[in-house]
Amino acid sequence: AKCHRVMKSPELLRHAGAMAEIFPEATFVFMHRDVHKVVPSYCRLTEQCQPSLFDTYDRGALGRYTLADSAALWATAIAWRRSLSRDEHRRRCVDVRNDELRRDPIGVAKRIYDVAGLEWTDETRRALQRHVDEEAAGRRGHGAN
Repeated sequence: AKCHRVMKSPELLRHAGAMAEIFPEATFVFMHRDVHKVVPSYCRLTEQCQPSLFDTYDRGALGRYTLADSAALWATAIAWRRSLSRDEHRRRCVDVRNDELRRDPIGVAKRIYDVAGLEWTDETRRALQRHVDEEAAGRRGHGAN
């Protein structure tokens, strides 16, 4: 049986080619989110994680830096993807839009399993559905018992 690891850090986009060499059977799932939401979110994360480094700072400059750094990350990943043959790209890469994941999480998971060559069973579907239902209940109740 294949094992899987989930590495969610956008920073890993800088190293997609090396990751592909280290993990030759890896499937790469590329999440596509609205850049107008991603960059401000990343800026807020930077503010929260490193407040002691800055007494004052220019939020506009932080935004410009974050956008430029994100563009460099994406350019590296795109260059790696373009270097793949059509067959290798189809076998190793899955593109998922954030709105698609929210609308049909089970369908997206099934597609990822198919590309990754992982076994999709009724139990897998039921377990994922339980998770989706629990997440939805948590959002509605905001953590209420």
